Amino acid sequence: MDRFLTKNRSTEPTNSPAVEDTAAKKPKNFWPIKIRRYEAAYIKYGFTAIQKNGHDCPKCVLCLETLSNECLKPSKLQRHLMQKHPAEAEKTADFFRRKEEHLARQSAAFTQQATVPERALKASFLASYHIARAKKPHTIGEDLLLPATKDIVRELLGEDAAKKIDAVPLSDNTVSRRIGDMAQDVSAQLLEQVRASEYFALQLDESTDISNEAQLLVYIRFISQERFVEEILFCKALERRTTGKDIFQVLDDYIESNGLNWARCVGVCSDGAAAMTGKISGVTALIKQKAPHVVATHCMLHREALVAKRMDNELNQMGARFEGLLLHSNVRWLSRGAVLNRVYELRREVGEFLSSEKHQLAERFTDATWIRKLAYMSDIFLHLNVLNQSMQGRDTYILQVQDKVRAFSKKIMLWSNKLQEGVTEMFPLLHQELLSCDDLGSISPMIQSHLEHLQGYFKDYFPDLENTHLNWVRNPFSPGVGSSLGIKSQEELIEMKNSGDLKLNFEALPLSNYWLHWEQQSDWLMHELDELEFNQGQHRCLELDY
Repeated sequence: MDRFLTKNRSTEPTNSPAVEDTAAKKPKNFWPIKIRRYEAAYIKYGFTAIQKNGHDCPKCVLCLETLSNECLKPSKLQRHLMQKHPAEAEKTADFFRRKEEHLARQSAAFTQQATVPERALKASFLASYHIARAKKPHTIGEDLLLPATKDIVRELLGEDAAKKIDAVPLSDNTVSRRIGDMAQDVSAQLLEQVRASEYFALQLDESTDISNEAQLLVYIRFISQERFVEEILFCKALERRTTGKDIFQVLDDYIESNGLNWARCVGVCSDGAAAMTGKISGVTALIKQKAPHVVATHCMLHREALVAKRMDNELNQMGARFEGLLLHSNVRWLSRGAVLNRVYELRREVGEFLSSEKHQLAERFTDATWIRKLAYMSDIFLHLNVLNQSMQGRDTYILQVQDKVRAFSKKIMLWSNKLQEGVTEMFPLLHQELLSCDDLGSISPMIQSHLEHLQGYFKDYFPDLENTHLNWVRNPFSPGVGSSLGIKSQEELIEMKNSGDLKLNFEALPLSNYWLHWEQQSDWLMHELDELEFNQGQHRCLELDY
């Protein structure tokens, strides 16, 4: 160890004679290593050459033994031929050249055969990909895919081609590894794109799976190749508790371990639960400690679901009595609309079944008033489901969602007014029930009350639906928009309106991509967007409530 330390200090001056003597000494019989090169004339000794560690090494064409570079001299090559192959010692150079050519053909054939596993490996990945997409058990590859593929290939291409199918590995463990490898590769590509993006936004949702284990699901929206991209970032189990600190710890560990920068996060969307939105220990509060500029929003889909859950006592009790029959859950509340529709369609069959079982609920299915209530609930939840689905999808931005919610709120007002006039066509199932017996008066007050309360709930959960001051964002080429902007912003808006190229881009591109393209040319209009708190995340990365 001391001699290594002495070497490291060799640049320091020293007057020690011991050190000088040690440095001056060389081992006895010290000769530099000579690197030898193969010559074509060595074939007469039965040797060709291969590359090993960057040097030529002799290889016998008879026994295929490979010697070191030091043996690349005529005397040692001849000695190997005389001692190991005395019967071929008198052969000519042409004999050894034919052996060399045969060896080369064997190597080429081996290389050609080696490419078959590579193609089989690709086939294994492709089959595993289809198994994963179809959500089938991993054993289906070996139990079904391989035998079926082999039979098909045998009938179409013959037995020789069918034998090649046996080289494709598709055991359950192999399929599992292939899927894991592909998942890691997709994750690596996604993270690489996120790191290259100037901004990104997150959407968080914590829920439980069928095994009653808490799972954290995180989506991300970022900029890639001048367009907005939405992808699932990760799904991880919450092994301990589901408090804000635990959720943030899982999220922060993932962000830090994968080289993402919190400073680039401009928006966080959550479901509004206390663990997410708590002012002190909520996830959004902890995120703002890392990135104070982050805009936190409450998911509009969750808000709409909360509105749908708010029902009058009479309607709510109706659902509670049939909780076991409807099989609804608080997590997927809007699925109640589909269940109610099925119950209504099968009301006669369900009633007959309950009657045969002498169940106390059988009488409900013979009550005309109760059936009308069921028809109304099915209709109103169908409208809510349509609204919910219309707010989903790619390239959807917050102004569109606000427009849809505002329009639905006004529809409720229209339905209430029409209901007072005795019109029920907006509720198809209820209207069908009333055709046989036009007796709306018995349930009309209940429906009127529910519609009034429903409209109030929308106002409570969506207080920021008026966005006319953002018409210049929605359509900057519309006349008269942007009059409330500053002078510099209005000047940029005038330049935009009089640009034919930008107008063509506006008509061809989604709104989000258009403003992303304009961001590189604008200063003041982008500043105006930054001043809008609810739209700051949308400007930078269209942080939209999913």
